[in-house]
Amino acid sequence: MKNKIYVASHTRHAADWRRLRDAGAPIRASWIDAGPVEPDGKREFWRRCIAEASACDHLIVYVPGDPLNGAIAEVGAALASGAYVLWVGDTISVAEHPLATRCVSLATAIAMAMERSDLAFASWNHDCGPQERSHEVALAAFDDAIEVVRYAKDLSRDEPCYV
Repeated sequence: MKNKIYVASHTRHAADWRRLRDAGAPIRASWIDAGPVEPDGKREFWRRCIAEASACDHLIVYVPGDPLNGAIAEVGAALASGAYVLWVGDTISVAEHPLATRCVSLATAIAMAMERSDLAFASWNHDCGPQERSHEVALAAFDDAIEVVRYAKDLSRDEPCYV
């Protein structure tokens, strides 16, 4: 797993992103560890977020009914640097960009970002369409993504996978 993945979502998902990173996903997004940002620290916070989004190989946007807010700046930074943008949930404004792809689930997005296309199209239990906005569904979606990461870590890149 050589790819750097940046993640953008509402801050309430920070702990879930940390769980995914702890499972082995190569997530490089310091905002998930930052906690609340004081007003005098916002300039540095945004400078760091945009730099990290610009340096990623894949950016995953998780927007199950949430407004994008600052994530749109991170998406723009990633696209400007040539990174692939994978989004889960409601349609985003850059949906037609050639580097942007909507994923039916967070598990699919993480598999694609980890370049495990053999896992990307498996039937995961929790799709995250716009209609699925509950916290329980979000937790289940992250749990599915964690299973993808764990499964991918157990496989050799040269070994075929059948799910």
